[in-house]
Amino acid sequence: MPRARERSRRAGTRPRSDHTIETALAIVRDLAGFLVSDRAKHQWALVDVHDVKTFLVALSKSRRR
Repeated sequence: MPRARERSRRAGTRPRSDHTIETALAIVRDLAGFLVSDRAKHQWALVDVHDVKTFLVALSKSRRR
């Protein structure tokens, strides 16, 4: 995180907020749970683009509008 904050300062942009980081971590956590429970994949090396696409479809259907 410190590197990302420094990089954003050099680029003249705002660093990610804690809320943004927490949201990203929650999505990765949910993806990991999906891969284990729905796809029976227990290693990141086994994940392919179809797994991620399926997760994103499921995620978009469950999001509030």
